[in-house]
Amino acid sequence: MSRRFTLMGVIALGVLYIGILGNAWASQPKAVTTAEPAPAANFTPYFVVIKPGEANLRRGPSVRYPVKTVYHLKGYPLEVIGEFDHWLKVRDRDNESGWLHENLLSRRRAAMTLKPMYLFYRPQGDAPVTARLEPHVVTNIVSCHDDWCHVKGDGYDGWIVRQYLWGVYAHENFQ
Repeated sequence: MSRRFTLMGVIALGVLYIGILGNAWASQPKAVTTAEPAPAANFTPYFVVIKPGEANLRRGPSVRYPVKTVYHLKGYPLEVIGEFDHWLKVRDRDNESGWLHENLLSRRRAAMTLKPMYLFYRPQGDAPVTARLEPHVVTNIVSCHDDWCHVKGDGYDGWIVRQYLWGVYAHENFQ
Protein backbone atom coordinates (compact mmCIF):
# COMPACT_ATOMS: atom_id res chain seq x y z
CA MET A 1 0.00 0.00 0.00
CA SER A 2 2.77 2.45 0.89
CA ARG A 3 4.58 1.55 -2.32
CA ARG A 4 1.46 2.49 -4.30
CA PHE A 5 1.20 5.87 -2.54
CA THR A 6 4.89 6.54 -3.19
CA LEU A 7 4.47 5.74 -6.88
CA MET A 8 1.38 7.97 -7.08
CA GLY A 9 3.30 10.75 -5.32
CA VAL A 10 6.18 10.51 -7.79
CA ILE A 11 3.74 10.62 -10.71
CA ALA A 12 1.91 13.60 -9.21
CA LEU A 13 5.18 15.47 -8.66
CA GLY A 14 6.24 14.69 -12.24
CA VAL A 15 2.97 16.02 -13.65
CA LEU A 16 3.26 19.13 -11.47
CA TYR A 17 6.88 19.66 -12.55
CA ILE A 18 6.01 19.30 -16.26
CA GLY A 19 3.08 21.69 -15.80
CA ILE A 20 5.30 24.33 -14.18
CA LEU A 21 7.99 24.00 -16.87
CA GLY A 22 5.41 24.10 -19.66
CA ASN A 23 3.78 27.20 -18.21
CA ALA A 24 7.16 28.92 -17.81
CA TRP A 25 8.10 28.07 -21.40
CA ALA A 26 4.73 29.28 -22.74
CA SER A 27 5.03 32.61 -20.93
CA GLN A 28 8.43 33.41 -22.48
CA PRO A 29 8.22 36.32 -24.95
CA LYS A 30 8.26 35.14 -28.53
CA ALA A 31 10.69 36.65 -31.02
CA VAL A 32 9.04 38.83 -33.65
CA THR A 33 10.07 37.83 -37.13
CA THR A 34 11.32 40.82 -39.07
CA ALA A 35 12.71 38.97 -42.03
CA GLU A 36 11.70 40.52 -45.32
CA PRO A 37 10.10 38.46 -48.05
CA ALA A 38 12.54 37.24 -50.68
CA PRO A 39 12.24 39.03 -54.02
CA ALA A 40 10.67 37.09 -56.85
CA ALA A 41 13.20 35.60 -59.24
CA ASN A 42 11.53 37.14 -62.29
CA PHE A 43 10.88 40.60 -60.80
CA THR A 44 11.78 43.60 -62.96
CA PRO A 45 12.34 46.93 -61.15
CA TYR A 46 10.37 49.98 -62.29
CA PHE A 47 9.84 53.61 -61.27
CA VAL A 48 6.82 55.15 -59.54
CA VAL A 49 5.99 58.42 -57.78
CA ILE A 50 4.42 59.21 -54.41
CA LYS A 51 0.74 60.22 -54.81
CA PRO A 52 -0.05 62.02 -51.52
CA GLY A 53 1.94 64.84 -49.95
CA GLU A 54 3.12 62.51 -47.17
CA ALA A 55 4.07 58.83 -47.17
CA ASN A 56 5.56 56.66 -44.41
CA LEU A 57 8.40 54.42 -45.57
CA ARG A 58 8.31 51.33 -43.34
CA ARG A 59 10.93 48.75 -42.37
CA GLY A 60 8.69 45.89 -43.53
CA PRO A 61 5.57 45.20 -45.62
CA SER A 62 2.89 46.01 -43.02
CA VAL A 63 1.69 48.89 -40.83
CA ARG A 64 3.00 46.83 -37.89
CA TYR A 65 6.56 47.67 -38.93
CA PRO A 66 8.05 50.93 -37.67
CA VAL A 67 8.30 54.01 -39.87
CA LYS A 68 11.81 54.48 -41.24
CA THR A 69 11.39 57.76 -43.15
CA VAL A 70 8.54 60.13 -43.99
CA TYR A 71 8.43 61.54 -47.53
CA HIS A 72 6.78 64.98 -47.77
CA LEU A 73 6.92 65.60 -51.52
CA LYS A 74 4.08 64.68 -53.86
CA GLY A 75 5.47 63.28 -57.11
CA TYR A 76 8.79 62.20 -55.57
CA PRO A 77 10.26 59.41 -57.76
CA LEU A 78 11.08 56.00 -56.28
CA GLU A 79 12.35 52.76 -57.77
CA VAL A 80 10.31 49.64 -56.98
CA ILE A 81 12.74 46.81 -56.21
CA GLY A 82 10.37 44.23 -54.73
CA GLU A 83 6.73 43.36 -54.07
CA PHE A 84 4.87 41.54 -51.32
CA ASP A 85 1.08 41.37 -51.29
CA HIS A 86 -0.05 45.04 -51.62
CA TRP A 87 3.30 46.41 -50.45
CA LEU A 88 6.14 47.61 -52.67
CA LYS A 89 9.76 47.69 -51.62
CA VAL A 90 11.17 50.96 -52.93
CA ARG A 91 14.52 52.71 -53.10
CA ASP A 92 15.05 56.46 -53.29
CA ARG A 93 17.77 58.55 -54.93
CA ASP A 94 19.90 58.34 -51.78
CA ASN A 95 19.71 54.52 -51.88
CA GLU A 96 17.46 54.32 -48.80
CA SER A 97 14.98 51.47 -49.12
CA GLY A 98 11.83 50.38 -47.35
CA TRP A 99 8.19 49.48 -47.91
CA LEU A 100 5.20 51.57 -49.05
CA HIS A 101 1.61 50.46 -49.62
CA GLU A 102 0.69 50.40 -53.32
CA ASN A 103 -2.16 52.92 -52.76
CA LEU A 104 0.44 55.60 -51.98
CA LEU A 105 2.14 55.23 -55.36
CA SER A 106 1.39 56.04 -58.99
CA ARG A 107 2.90 54.75 -62.22
CA ARG A 108 3.06 58.35 -63.50
CA ARG A 109 6.64 59.18 -64.42
CA ALA A 110 8.79 61.81 -62.77
CA ALA A 111 12.49 62.29 -62.21
CA MET A 112 14.88 64.33 -60.11
CA THR A 113 17.70 66.37 -61.56
CA LEU A 114 21.13 65.27 -60.34
CA LYS A 115 22.96 68.54 -61.07
CA PRO A 116 22.25 71.97 -62.56
CA MET A 117 21.04 71.35 -66.11
CA TYR A 118 19.80 73.27 -69.11
CA LEU A 119 16.58 72.32 -70.85
CA PHE A 120 16.61 72.50 -74.61
CA TYR A 121 13.85 73.28 -77.11
CA ARG A 122 14.65 70.07 -79.04
CA PRO A 123 16.57 66.90 -78.08
CA GLN A 124 19.85 68.37 -79.35
CA GLY A 125 22.67 70.04 -77.44
CA ASP A 126 22.82 72.93 -79.94
CA ALA A 127 19.06 73.69 -79.70
CA PRO A 128 17.89 76.89 -77.98
CA VAL A 129 17.83 76.72 -74.16
CA THR A 130 14.34 76.97 -72.64
CA ALA A 131 15.22 76.86 -68.91
CA ARG A 132 17.85 75.95 -66.34
CA LEU A 133 16.99 73.49 -63.56
CA GLU A 134 18.80 73.34 -60.24
CA PRO A 135 19.85 70.04 -58.62
CA HIS A 136 17.13 67.99 -56.87
CA VAL A 137 14.24 69.47 -58.85
CA VAL A 138 11.44 66.94 -59.27
CA THR A 139 10.06 67.18 -62.79
CA ASN A 140 7.37 65.34 -64.75
CA ILE A 141 8.61 63.15 -67.59
CA VAL A 142 6.56 63.35 -70.78
CA SER A 143 8.68 60.90 -72.78
CA CYS A 144 12.19 59.54 -73.21
CA HIS A 145 13.91 58.64 -76.49
CA ASP A 146 17.53 57.64 -76.95
CA ASP A 147 19.67 59.92 -74.72
CA TRP A 148 16.98 62.55 -74.08
CA CYS A 149 13.87 63.00 -71.94
CA HIS A 150 11.10 65.54 -72.50
CA VAL A 151 10.17 67.11 -69.14
CA LYS A 152 7.55 69.62 -68.01
CA GLY A 153 6.92 71.51 -64.83
CA ASP A 154 5.57 74.80 -63.53
CA GLY A 155 6.86 77.38 -65.99
CA TYR A 156 9.18 75.17 -68.05
CA ASP A 157 9.03 72.63 -70.85
CA GLY A 158 11.99 71.13 -72.67
CA TRP A 159 14.43 68.31 -73.28
CA ILE A 160 17.16 67.20 -70.88
CA VAL A 161 19.98 64.69 -71.25
CA ARG A 162 18.76 61.47 -69.62
CA GLN A 163 21.97 60.70 -67.70
CA TYR A 164 21.36 63.74 -65.47
CA LEU A 165 17.99 62.46 -64.24
CA TRP A 166 17.23 60.00 -61.46
CA GLY A 167 13.98 58.18 -62.17
CA VAL A 168 14.51 56.76 -65.63
CA TYR A 169 16.65 53.86 -66.81
CA ALA A 170 19.52 54.33 -69.27
CA HIS A 171 17.93 52.52 -72.23
CA GLU A 172 14.25 53.01 -71.41
CA ASN A 173 12.17 54.62 -74.17
CA PHE A 174 8.53 55.55 -73.60
CA GLN A 175 5.85 58.00 -74.69
